[in-house]
Amino acid sequence: QTYLVFVPDTPKRAKIEEILGLLQAEIDAEETRRLTEEARRLEEEEKQRKLLESVLSSLDSASTDTKNLSAGTEDVETPEIELDIVE
Repeated sequence: QTYLVFVPDTPKRAKIEEILGLLQAEIDAEETRRLTEEARRLEEEEKQRKLLESVLSSLDSASTDTKNLSAGTEDVETPEIELDIVE
C-alpha cells in the first residue's frame, strides 16, 4: 500500500491491489477463525462452570438432608454364654 502511495501511476497497480485484497481476505478469514474458536472455548468453559456449580449445589443439598447418627457412649455388653465342647 505504501508503494501505491508513492507511485500511484504504476502500471502494476491493478495486480498489486488484487494481491493486497487477497492478503487482506486471508487475514480477515484467520481473524474470523480465531474469534470463532475463542467463542467456542468460552462457551465450553461456561458449560463446565455451570456443571460444577450444579454438582456442588447437589452435594450441598444432599449433605443438609442427611442425619448424623451416633452409636452413643453406652457400655458394650458381652453375653456370658458357657459352651460345652464335646469331642
